Amino acid sequence: MSDHSLPEGLTFPCTLDIKIFLRTGEDNFSLVRGVVLQHVGMRDLIRISDRISGGGKYQSLSCRVRASNKQQMDRLYQDLTAHPDIVMVI
Repeated sequence: MSDHSLPEGLTFPCTLDIKIFLRTGEDNFSLVRGVVLQHVGMRDLIRISDRISGGGKYQSLSCRVRASNKQQMDRLYQDLTAHPDIVMVI
């Protein structure tokens, strides 16, 4: 299992914020958006926004999703962290 943990006391379904840090790349926003949509679907993707670091080397994406269960979030986390350009997911 991965080394992440969800906040204690969560009751599903619930709304969660996910922050993804990755190396800046030409198509990384679309790639990450695709992975998130694969797990939560368009209906449950509430918001996604991005920001480039001051030096331009890194990009952060903030996602707000409606999560159905812990297993769904575990699978999303695993798929995100498996990508070589993703540095961290919180």
